[in-house]
Amino acid sequence: MSAPSKFWTIVQNNSGGIFDHDAEKGIGYGLCVEAVDQDHASGKLQRLVESYPASYDCSCCGDRWSIYFFGDDGTDEPELYGRPLEGGWGIPSYVHYLDGRIEPRTDAVSA
Repeated sequence: MSAPSKFWTIVQNNSGGIFDHDAEKGIGYGLCVEAVDQDHASGKLQRLVESYPASYDCSCCGDRWSIYFFGDDGTDEPELYGRPLEGGWGIPSYVHYLDGRIEPRTDAVSA
């Protein structure tokens, strides 16, 4: 029997003073992936951010994306900083599920 999947989330830095947003590709304030372990999550996130050519880094603001996790074990539900995953700065966050679904998550301001 395989281990249950978990969720890992990263948020983007607003490099250059703007956030990337592409609803079709599931690029938003936060990116959350469902994965079988941390290495699987890291690989999925790396491929996701590298496959989005419109993204750029700013020399003064730093990298737009950093694959760094706040917890090594993932979470049972999509979340960020111990709270249910929401959007930020007026754009949604996105959950990328193992089955290929992409689900937006908004906050009260952007909903």
